[in-house]
Amino acid sequence: MSASGVDYGNREAVILRTDVGGRRRQERRAMEDKRETYDKAIGVIGACGKSGTTHVASALAIAMAQRNERTAYLETHVCRCFKCSRRPLLFYELGLHNRIFTGRFSDFFFMKFMGENTLNRVNLYKGVNWAVTKPDSPECLLLPEDIAGRYVIWDDPPLFAASDIPLSAGGSRASLREEEYEIREEIADKLNLILCVARTETAYAAAGADIVRQCFKRWPSKTKLIYNMISSKAALKAAERYIGYSGDFFIHKDSDDNKGIIMEIADYLIELY
Repeated sequence: MSASGVDYGNREAVILRTDVGGRRRQERRAMEDKRETYDKAIGVIGACGKSGTTHVASALAIAMAQRNERTAYLETHVCRCFKCSRRPLLFYELGLHNRIFTGRFSDFFFMKFMGENTLNRVNLYKGVNWAVTKPDSPECLLLPEDIAGRYVIWDDPPLFAASDIPLSAGGSRASLREEEYEIREEIADKLNLILCVARTETAYAAAGADIVRQCFKRWPSKTKLIYNMISSKAALKAAERYIGYSGDFFIHKDSDDNKGIIMEIADYLIELY
């Protein structure tokens, strides 16, 4: 038994570890060989805080990679107070600090901040190139063209300055700087598709209604609506009446079908583009 815990006397264990390592190296090389800027950028935008946008975006990126599409996940890095109050740190949630050696994990935000080329490195896990922040990442806005991958899934907090979730729904009054909203709206103008994620509970539907409406008003031909964490048909119907738009995709609370729904969205995007 070695110090790493692998029984090198067990030939099957050695072969298994070698196969896994070899497959990861092949995937990394395949992504790095391309190093092209994105072909299609998909924005996953929350109607309000705590809509489940990050979960949907990250699951969608993994689903598209499972369809053998070169996919990158791009996290929007916003100011500390905003991120700490509303956004999980995906770097730790995915365990990237353990799954990608510390010395090999590329902090794309730091690289861009320093003026370095971000297209010649990848953080490959589950077939996805992860452009996520670390606790010490500088405040820097990465663009879809900064990340290697044919599809870039852009995980963005709510757009527009009116997006603050009310305190009754468990949120805070922290908001982005006005100029950052403007920059992110300009990025959204260039996206190929916008998936707006809304929840159906009364407080969240009320908080997110304006964002959904503004998305359909500004980008009517490329906005799709995902109702997330649906607890009942009655809640869904009430949210659709209040917001004024029917959903295109539906993700229920604690449903065994949710993985299938995410894969359905992935297949829709692949067929569309």
